Amino acid sequence: MAPPPPREQQPGPASAPESPDRMVPAPEPLRAPASAPQDPKRTLLGLVGAIESAAALYEALGATVSTPLSDLQRLYAERHRMLLDALEENPPADLRSRTEAAMKKIEEAVTTLANPINRLKYERELIAEEIKRAWNMNLKKALGKKMRERGNWYMGMNAPESARTFFELAVELDADNPNHYMELGWAIFRNRPQQADEAISYLDNAIKIDPRLDKAYYYLGVIAKRGGDNGRAEKMFRKSLDLNPDQEPARRELAYLQQHQKQTGLWKKIFGG
Repeated sequence: MAPPPPREQQPGPASAPESPDRMVPAPEPLRAPASAPQDPKRTLLGLVGAIESAAALYEALGATVSTPLSDLQRLYAERHRMLLDALEENPPADLRSRTEAAMKKIEEAVTTLANPINRLKYERELIAEEIKRAWNMNLKKALGKKMRERGNWYMGMNAPESARTFFELAVELDADNPNHYMELGWAIFRNRPQQADEAISYLDNAIKIDPRLDKAYYYLGVIAKRGGDNGRAEKMFRKSLDLNPDQEPARRELAYLQQHQKQTGLWKKIFGG
């Protein structure tokens, strides 16, 4: 007797679609091959080489002339720690000698640059060399602009006495630039308000070269106000705003004077002054 034919496989019920909320294991992320560990000796050689090749003390710390004091000290601490750690690894004699010399150089850098007097003296030494190389008028004008920018940096650091040094150099290098005279006059007044007459003479000279120098009128207004001459101060602030309606400091000072005049008039009415 022949075996019965095989029974057909009945299709089962269709499976329900996967719920979108069902968590499907994410594929294993591709991992980048681990980078080779950094060679400490190569790192040290790079740092020592950078310090050795630095032409200026700022560069030895990885800084610029505009780097604030707090950042100079931080940069010094970072480099000093790296060099010190390297010495503890007992490097070869020649590398040890170079590392020790690099440490001395950054110590000299932070000692010089962290002291305002030493820093200014050092900067003047650098500038003297730049002045020697400024052999034509275009180079002198460019260097004069650089000196004014440096002076403005010191003003921003609330060091008008140091700023004055750079503004004076700017005037010497480019005596036709009114901005140099203007900033010098303001630095003189900021440093010593009792030298207002000298400050005013420089500001007047700036206006003589450029009568549309709105900021110079603003400075003259501030000096007049602090000297108690509110009438002249108001005149200077108005002139500054006429030339430059966006001169907000002049606008604020003028508003203050006008408010002061109103209050003074009110008190006079009350007390019959």
